[in-house]
Amino acid sequence: MVEDEKVRVATAPEAPLFHADATYLVTGGLSGFGLQTAYWMVKQGVRHLVLMSRSGMATDTARETVIDMEHLGAKVVVVRADVTDYKQLAKVTADIKAEMPILRGVIHAAMVLDDATILQLDETRMYKAVAPKMLGAWNLHMLTQELPLDLFVLYSSVTSLLGSPGQANYTAGNAFLDALASYRKTIGLPALSVNWGAISDVGYVARHEMIGEQLARQVLKGIPSDHIFAILGELIRNRVTQTAVMRMDWNLWAAANPTAAAFARFSEVVPKQYHDDKRRPATERSSEVTSAKAKTGDITWQIVESRLRDRVAALLAMPVNEVDVEQDMTELGLDSLMAVELRNWIREEFREDIPAVELIRGVSIRALSRRLASVQHTGKPRPIAAEQLPQMVALQENKVIHALRERVAALLGTAIDDIDDTRDLAEIGLDSLLAVELRDWLRNTYNLDLPTVELIRGISISQLASKIRGREGETVKPTNVVSSTERASDFAKVTLLPTLIHVYRPNEASRVRLLCVPPMGGGIATYRPWVDELPSDIELSALLMPGRYDTGSTTKYQELSTLVRSIAQELLPYLTRPYALYGHSFGALIAFELTRQLRRIGAPLPLGLFVGAWGAPHVQKAPMPPNISDIAALEDLTDARELLDWLQILDVL
Repeated sequence: MVEDEKVRVATAPEAPLFHADATYLVTGGLSGFGLQTAYWMVKQGVRHLVLMSRSGMATDTARETVIDMEHLGAKVVVVRADVTDYKQLAKVTADIKAEMPILRGVIHAAMVLDDATILQLDETRMYKAVAPKMLGAWNLHMLTQELPLDLFVLYSSVTSLLGSPGQANYTAGNAFLDALASYRKTIGLPALSVNWGAISDVGYVARHEMIGEQLARQVLKGIPSDHIFAILGELIRNRVTQTAVMRMDWNLWAAANPTAAAFARFSEVVPKQYHDDKRRPATERSSEVTSAKAKTGDITWQIVESRLRDRVAALLAMPVNEVDVEQDMTELGLDSLMAVELRNWIREEFREDIPAVELIRGVSIRALSRRLASVQHTGKPRPIAAEQLPQMVALQENKVIHALRERVAALLGTAIDDIDDTRDLAEIGLDSLLAVELRDWLRNTYNLDLPTVELIRGISISQLASKIRGREGETVKPTNVVSSTERASDFAKVTLLPTLIHVYRPNEASRVRLLCVPPMGGGIATYRPWVDELPSDIELSALLMPGRYDTGSTTKYQELSTLVRSIAQELLPYLTRPYALYGHSFGALIAFELTRQLRRIGAPLPLGLFVGAWGAPHVQKAPMPPNISDIAALEDLTDARELLDWLQILDVL
C-alpha cells in the first residue's frame, strides 16, 4: 500500500477511430452537417476521403473547407452523383476500388426536406424526402456489404422517435435508417444509426433560425457541434447500433405531448404519472372538465379556458400567466404545426373536431373555450326513447348546419360567424369554382350528389342540411324506432331495425348496445359465443356485411368510403340508445371509418371504439389469451369471456 505519494498510472492509448491508409465515403458531404463531419474525420486522421453530393462543390463554404482539409494532409475527392441512383453510386464505388485505398467506412448524411401535412403529400413529395434516406441507404448497403467495412453510419433524426407534424415523409425515411441498422447487425455487418436532435451551429437547423426557435419552444434545444462529434466518436468506438442524441426537457415535452408521452418507449424518461394515467380505463381518466360536469351536469367555459390556456402555454413553452386569453392565438405565436397538435389535443380532450386552419384564423382562447363548453361532448349520453327522437334529429341537424357553415367559411376564407345559413350560397360569395369543391365535399362526406348549378342557383345552408337529413323541410316520423313503452317480448318480434343489423338477443331494457363488425369473410356466427358472456344490460348485435346475406341490397361496393357512407345511413335508426363498436381485423378498419363518418354527419358517437386483430406471421405477436391462437379460433370461440376480458370491453362499458 502506497501512501502520500503520487502514483503515475500508465494507460493504453485509445485505438484510432479511422485508418490513415483507408478510404472513407461521405454522402451529402459537401454541405452542412455532412461537410463538418468530413472535416472532423480529417482532424481524426482520415487521409483519403470521398465527398459525394448531387450538386457537387457548389458553395464557397464547401470549396474553402475542402482546401482546409487538404492543408491538413488529406486527399479529398469530390464526386457529383445521386445516392438514389444505383448506377451512379456503383460507378463511385468502382472508381474508389480502382484508384484509391480500400473503402473502410461510409457515413450517409444525405437528406432532403419537403414538409407538408399528410393530406398534402402526393407520391412526388413523399419520394423527394424518403428517397435520399431510404433508397440511398439501401444502395449503399447493397454495394458495400461484401467489403470489409469498419463503420457504416446512418444519420437519422429524433423525428423517427418523437414524430414531427408536417414531416411524415422525412420521418418515414429516418425510421427506415433505424431499421436498416438493426438489420445489418443481425447479419453481422457494422451499422450505427444516430437519431440526431437539433445541432446549434451547423446543418439545417442552424441555417434556418425560425426552425431552431420552433424546436426550442418544443423543448428540444440545440447542441454545439464540438459536443456532437465527441459523442459520435464514442458511439463509433463502442460499436453502438442505434442511439438518440438530443438535449431535451422531458418534463416540458411530456406536458405538451401527453398522448405520446404515455407510449412505453418513453417510460424511462418522462414523469411516471403519464404511464399510470394511460393504464387506467378511459372512463377513469378524467380531467377537471369531466369532473366538473359530473358534479354540476354542465361544463363552465371558465374551466375549459383554464385547461386550454395551460395547453397553449405548454405548446408555446411560455409561462401560463403570460398567455392572454383574449388575444388571437396566432398573435401569441401559434403556428400551423402547433395548431395541428392543439387540434389533436382538443379532439381527445373534448371529443370535438375543429379544423387546424380555424385555429390559426384569428380565434382567441376565450372564444374557443366558450364554443367547446357549449358543445358538451363529454360524459355518457342518456338513452333516447322514441318520443325523444325529434329533438335528437333537431340536434343532429344543428351539427350538420355547423359543419356546412364551417366548410363554406373555409372555402370563402371568412369567419364562420359571418356565414348566414338562411341566405343563398351565391349571395354570400359562392362562385362556380367553389361550388365544384363544395359539391365534391358533400358527395364524399354526406353521400349527397347535387348538380353544381343547384348550389349556385338559390339554395341556403339550412336547405342543404334538410336534404342531407332526407327531410327537405318536413318532420321526420320515427317509424323505425321501438317505443319505450313496448315490452321486451314484443320487441323481439319487431323487424324495424336496419336490414344490416342482426340482434342476437333483443333487449329493449338494455343499458348499452355493442355492435360488432366481423372480419373479412366472417359472419354473424363470429360473435355468437359472446351472447352468454355479456351482462344482461348489454345488447349484442352484429353488422351484416352487404353481399354475404340477403339484406335487400344488390349494390356492389368498390370503395371503402362508399360502403361506410351507406352503412352509416342505415345505422341511424339504431343509434337511439348508447352504443359501442367493436371490429376485428378488416372489421376494425370498417369500424374506425364508420365512426369517422358518423361524426361527419352529426350522428351520436359510440361510447367506445374497440379493435382487435392478430399480428402478421413474420411479426412478433402481442400477448394473446392462451386459448386463442389463430383467426379460425374466433369462429368457434368457446372461451369468449377470456377474449372480452383481454379487450377490456366490459371495463369500459
